Amino acid sequence: MIALAVVGASAAADAHAQDRYSLAGGCYGLKSVAAGRFVAKAADGRYTASAADVGAAEPFRMQATALGRYLFYGRKGDFMAAGARQTVPGVPVPPVPTVPPVLKLPVPVAAAADPVQSAAQPSPAADWRVDAAGGDFAISLPDSGRVLAVDGSGHLIAAPRGAGRSRFAFEPRAGCAAYPEVELDVSGPVARGASSWGEVSGLIDAHMHMMAFEFLGGRAHCGRPWHPYGVTYAMVDCPDHEPHGAGAVVENTISYGNPVGFHDTTGWPTFKDWPNHASLTHEQSYYKWLERSWRAGQRVFVNLLVDNAVLCEAYPYKKNSCNEMDGVRLQDKRIHQLQDYIDAQSGGPGKGWFRIVHTPFEARRVVNQGKLAVVEGI
Repeated sequence: MIALAVVGASAAADAHAQDRYSLAGGCYGLKSVAAGRFVAKAADGRYTASAADVGAAEPFRMQATALGRYLFYGRKGDFMAAGARQTVPGVPVPPVPTVPPVLKLPVPVAAAADPVQSAAQPSPAADWRVDAAGGDFAISLPDSGRVLAVDGSGHLIAAPRGAGRSRFAFEPRAGCAAYPEVELDVSGPVARGASSWGEVSGLIDAHMHMMAFEFLGGRAHCGRPWHPYGVTYAMVDCPDHEPHGAGAVVENTISYGNPVGFHDTTGWPTFKDWPNHASLTHEQSYYKWLERSWRAGQRVFVNLLVDNAVLCEAYPYKKNSCNEMDGVRLQDKRIHQLQDYIDAQSGGPGKGWFRIVHTPFEARRVVNQGKLAVVEGI
């Protein structure tokens, strides 16, 4: 069953002491420390520090994109973003000129600031980093070097680093929208060992290629096991499969024995024609499905890094090197990024259920902690 699920922390978790990681999945109102007011969304889509109490604030679902980085997801399914510089995911935001370092004076808030407003889609302009700052929080955009601040009129702006009026606080709130995600649909405790070194039991998947979305040049595989912006961006078909799957010559040939064929390219949320056990080019190991398998008893997962230079050179569409060791190193980087992403959803470094291990003793310890031991191979 597929449904929209609220990701992450509960109201009880919101009540715990905050750090930059514990915000993940929570529902919050954002308060400007300088203005002493909460952030609300105006009719024109601009955000202003104008609400007297958290009940009148815009309710933000804090959707983690990486450790300490978030999308501020609004009640209308929109995103708090800097300016109108919307970009396609994966395309860097052009660098914003910054004040030369020789200027030691504080940078005025009004200097070359971008408005902060509602955006329909996530992008690097909506992917905010949250850092602790003297008991409060500083919020910035790593891709542009801008910081979230409040101008003299109470409007939120993305200002050059060093701007004043750039400290914020989070207060738990109700009424947030649910961020789109695959439903886990599993309940009950996860089995743990009586000690860190004792006997373990469960299932092992000894041969998987979960990072193969980057092999053969990175464009032969459709979809990926996770995306910083969530399932909406992870579970999508290859652009060259359009229209209606007619362009999927490789998929049709190797999966169904006929280069001419059609399939529904929608992916999320209907999954009408894929994943499918016969499909060899579509993603079939989204991380939530692996989590469901772990919750059902899987305790060890062997991920084999894989590539093939000959097939990579033969396939016309590519974005990655065809050097097999380049592919192995990239896939190793990606699986560590997935571990960090799962940590980010779980409340901080080391808190996730997906743990890469390097020795049998480490694997035994991880399994006895009730987590999934992930072994890398080639």
